[in-house]
Amino acid sequence: MIPDYFKVTLRRAKKYWLQNLINTFGLSVGFLSVIFIYLFIHHELRYDQFHSKSKTTYRLTDSWGVDARPAIIPPLWAEALKDRFPEVLTFTRIDKRIRFNPLVANGGVKFYEDGFINADSSFFDVFSFKLKSGDSRSALNEPNTILITASKARKYFGNEDALGKTLVLDNSQSYKVTGVLEDLPDQSHLNFNFILPMGDVPDFRWVYSYFVVNEEVNIADFEEKINSFLKSEFEVKYKNQKFDTKFQALEDIHLQSNLEYEFQSNGNISYLYIIASVGLIILIISVFNFINLNVIQAAGRVKELGVRKTLGDEKSQLFWKSLSESIAYCLAAFLLACLFSYALHAPYASLLSRSFNWSSFATSHLLEGLIAAVVVGLLAGIYPALLSSELRPVDALNGNFILRGGKLRNILLMLQLIISSSLIVGTIIIYQQLDLLSNKNLGFDGSQVIAVNGRTAEGLEKHQKTLKSKLEQLPEVDLVSFSQTVPGDYSSMANIAYKFEGILEDRVGVRTIFVSPNFINTLGIEMRMGRVFSDDYVRDSATYIINEACAKMLEWEEDAIGKKMKMSIIDQMEGEVIGVMEDFNFASLHTPIEPLALMIFPPAFQKVLIRIKTSNDVSESLLKISDQWQEVLPNYPFEYQFLDKKFDLLYSADRQFSSAFLIFTIIAIFLTYLGLFISVVFEMKTRLKEVGVRRVIGASVSNIIFVLSKKFLIMMFICTLICIPLSYMVLEEWLLNFAYSVDIKWWVYLVTLFSVLLIFILTTGAKVLQSARVSPVKVLRDD
Repeated sequence: MIPDYFKVTLRRAKKYWLQNLINTFGLSVGFLSVIFIYLFIHHELRYDQFHSKSKTTYRLTDSWGVDARPAIIPPLWAEALKDRFPEVLTFTRIDKRIRFNPLVANGGVKFYEDGFINADSSFFDVFSFKLKSGDSRSALNEPNTILITASKARKYFGNEDALGKTLVLDNSQSYKVTGVLEDLPDQSHLNFNFILPMGDVPDFRWVYSYFVVNEEVNIADFEEKINSFLKSEFEVKYKNQKFDTKFQALEDIHLQSNLEYEFQSNGNISYLYIIASVGLIILIISVFNFINLNVIQAAGRVKELGVRKTLGDEKSQLFWKSLSESIAYCLAAFLLACLFSYALHAPYASLLSRSFNWSSFATSHLLEGLIAAVVVGLLAGIYPALLSSELRPVDALNGNFILRGGKLRNILLMLQLIISSSLIVGTIIIYQQLDLLSNKNLGFDGSQVIAVNGRTAEGLEKHQKTLKSKLEQLPEVDLVSFSQTVPGDYSSMANIAYKFEGILEDRVGVRTIFVSPNFINTLGIEMRMGRVFSDDYVRDSATYIINEACAKMLEWEEDAIGKKMKMSIIDQMEGEVIGVMEDFNFASLHTPIEPLALMIFPPAFQKVLIRIKTSNDVSESLLKISDQWQEVLPNYPFEYQFLDKKFDLLYSADRQFSSAFLIFTIIAIFLTYLGLFISVVFEMKTRLKEVGVRRVIGASVSNIIFVLSKKFLIMMFICTLICIPLSYMVLEEWLLNFAYSVDIKWWVYLVTLFSVLLIFILTTGAKVLQSARVSPVKVLRDD
């Protein structure tokens, strides 16, 4: 019986080859989308699972208030918990040197590097990062030693074995290489290139603390126990702590953590939900098309089915023949999708800045995929199979089968149009939001400003005056200033506790940047009141400029000038407020503007900000600046970055998401209008005699076009109305990820409706016009 079904399927595939090709290709595109989306989601969900103790490893955090929870805690807490509680098997602390980008050198090979961390010697007892050379048990035991990744080893030592060699940091301190790590896996929330021993950690430098706990520990109960203990031990020392500690599972950090001072920007689980939903939608659309085409094919074969029933075919035989065809086409579509995914997975991974192991997917999930294809074939083919098997010979003569199948086709088509209209709305809003991120007035002018890494062993302060004088002599240079950090480096901003005049609380946290007098002018920041720092005022080194958000928090909107403030931990840093600047976005637009203070403190300077005149050739200007740099700092490379480009990198993850969303939206729309085209073709075919009659009684071509299209036009209008609340709810939730977001305007839905109509015209217009202009003689000949 099975060979018979197989033969029938092959004969029908050959006879209706074009329809079957469209059907199989459309379904394969749906399967391909699901495979690609699965690769992305699988990659994101497996972060940090390569660590052997990932299931029992947690990061400890504590609250600073209602909305403030950093990912770091005081350095003393981890050791205290290990000594007090047997539930803690081991721990390690990591100090990310966020303001530590030293010059790394081996002979003449010199580069400024980021990705430095300090870690306890127990680092490899918690994490399973692999060493290519060196002993993980002793690599971090001695001071003045360093571990580096394999790529950095090649960068500084070429093909030589780096173990035992020496790297020099900031032209001053030598470090012996005691280990070379394999390059870190993509799926790690920790990202670093160099590891230094932890050593003695100053109490004010808080750290990331990870704990491996006993498998039987109830985390919620354990949190209550350690909260009580920490409060009793450290309440006096850390007055501003809430002692509301929480354990974060290591495997949850990448997708479910967005705290202050995260090790790096994490993923966003809402993006996964959206992409997964789009993947499911595409598969549903593909299946709908498959059902529609099967129903249409069955209607086209109605006489064949009637003859088979007359000749004695049982219902079950017709049912299984139809269903076996559906399963066969689904299997063929899935295998075709596998071939497409193999050919396209590399550019897809490049687009999303990921690395996908297609071979692993194929070997691990091919059988599951085949089973899924069979299930889809059963679900998609069962209704057409039931229609075919229930057909009575008399229905074949009267054409009643077509009417029964039409209602389902209309319902499925409307669902597809609702989905595609919602995706068009989503695409418009996502690109509006990205345009806002790219073009919103940030409160400063980063164009034509370069940020140069100026960290030196002796301190940039020593060279500040000479370098500034040399650079300002260049006609290409407009302004020069110095700072501890620059916009876009949010994690490098200090969060310092202050005591403010008239404010009872003695530890109010405010973001702080240490700058030179010309900082505000260089970035083009506007002042709300007061004045900027100036070299003409000797006492400006003991003054502050705050932003509007800080003035509002302190209720100093009208009388901030002259108010006193000082750092809570350094009483001699007391000074008065001389100005209030307008708010500017130092971090990405995902976060709101926070209270900010500027003060002059040259020992902290690590960046040189240079504004280039717009009338000059940029490459020539950079060449001249580089020459002056080498005169003043011959032992340090000239490494720079345009400030606006640096800030733009903060949205790379959003752009990757939007690119993926656009690709899958285009696929969904293509499949939807493929289904619409199929439906229109079938509709035109069944209404040819009606068209002939209308032509005979004098109807114009334009009138007939309207009559033929009216049903579809009404469907599209209704579907656009239905998509409004659905898309609005989803997009409003997505926009909550941004502190600044676009409004969903009414005209977006009007544009969507016009887009739907335009695609309809482009997709089916020619076929409708051809049907409207058909010769009555041809279609009414038999009547």
